Amino acid sequence: MRIKITTDTCSYCKDKLIDWDYRFQGKHYCRTCYERFFELTKCIKCHKQKKIFIFLSERICKQCLVRNKPCIRCGKVEYVHGLISEYGAVCHSCSVYFRAYKKCSSCQKESYDISNRTLLNGGTKALCTNCYNKTLPLCCRCHKHAKPYTYVQDKSICKKCATEQDRVCKQCHSLFPAGRGRICKDCSYDNILKRKTSAFTSILSHFTSSLFQKFSTWLKNRRAVLYASLHIQNYYIFFQELDDVAKELNRFPSYTEIVQYLTVAKSRKYLLVTIFFQEIGKISIDKVVQEEYANLDMIDRLLQYFSNEDDRYSILYSYYSIFERKSKTSIRSVRLALTPAAKFLKYCEHFKNMEITNESLSGYLWVYRGQKSAIYGFITFLNKHYSFSLDSHRMLIPIKAPRYTKKQLKQKYIDLLKYPKSEKKYHQELLRITLGYLHNIDLPNNAFISPEDIKKEKDDAYYLRLVSKKFYLPVETAQILSYAEY
Repeated sequence: MRIKITTDTCSYCKDKLIDWDYRFQGKHYCRTCYERFFELTKCIKCHKQKKIFIFLSERICKQCLVRNKPCIRCGKVEYVHGLISEYGAVCHSCSVYFRAYKKCSSCQKESYDISNRTLLNGGTKALCTNCYNKTLPLCCRCHKHAKPYTYVQDKSICKKCATEQDRVCKQCHSLFPAGRGRICKDCSYDNILKRKTSAFTSILSHFTSSLFQKFSTWLKNRRAVLYASLHIQNYYIFFQELDDVAKELNRFPSYTEIVQYLTVAKSRKYLLVTIFFQEIGKISIDKVVQEEYANLDMIDRLLQYFSNEDDRYSILYSYYSIFERKSKTSIRSVRLALTPAAKFLKYCEHFKNMEITNESLSGYLWVYRGQKSAIYGFITFLNKHYSFSLDSHRMLIPIKAPRYTKKQLKQKYIDLLKYPKSEKKYHQELLRITLGYLHNIDLPNNAFISPEDIKKEKDDAYYLRLVSKKFYLPVETAQILSYAEY
């Protein structure tokens, strides 16, 4: 009989296990160590001659140690024996959870379910269950990853869907492909939604628990059961924060109190919850309040651009203090004034010692050409209060064609993509060459474009907006630039 080797080395002598792997209480023994630590003697329970571990206080064989004892994991008494761990008996079903952790060659995560899987191309790879399933095609009937049993018009069909008749769903009695299991797809997701809703509802207080239950049903009807079951936990986060506010107020908060405690940005992030509350008459959205708190949120985020120890924080806060003293200045005007000021100070990070100079100003205005008027007040403030000599009236750097030929730019572009790097200098050079080669634009040396400036459209097309125009970028290039960390 061929012995299955389940680990690399003996637990005691550390020799490589080749043709012997005796397992006892979570340890592995080579043939030599087995003969050394297990002696032939009579078991005091079954009275048979057995190889028994010499360090046991009582001479009991391996089988008698687990006979009539429940599985330490699931508690079953009648089961197919799996293994004897150092903690006790384990059934065959639970034995997989006691394997040594290995690293998946695809996702690099460590898990107990990693083993050498045979791929469709005949090769083998150490993969976890999730990564292995991704290598399998989707069955065109049940839409699950499975080994193909047959094909219809080049579409894969799994064995169950191909060989078994459609089943009747136990819950809704509709027909569905056999590969899906015992209930149909919609009922499966509906059960998941009910379990999640029940679990989250039990955590919330009486202020929001019934509302969360109603929202779950409302979301299912509005966005379908699949969306609701996959995303209900995300909306629970907002309900939990609302619940904390309600407990503090000892009642459900009004819309003004919601945006006051949780910000307008958060109410917009969880827009479906806000719509639900408005539809059932729980809140009434005041547009004036909404706009005012939205501006206050933005001002607060702008002031947090820099740490308190940063000189730029004190500059920005001093500029903000001027508006605070002017009682007639609207919140919106303050936000509009602070936005280019904070962005310009942030932009100065690209220069040596983060210096605020005419060079950094002209570079900033080349990238954000529409902000020349908006930033005028901040430049005047810097000159007056911090003794800078910034020229806010200087001419904008014109957009020019690159000095290299199309052929030279093409070769530089290919070379840069061949050898990608993580340095900031590489990313700016790649962007400069890309704009030159594809759009005939020369990016000035003092013009730096942040990864946040690269936008993505619904059709997954990437672009930059410069001089009120969109300049599209190749997907590979845009992804390299988008994930850059400055």
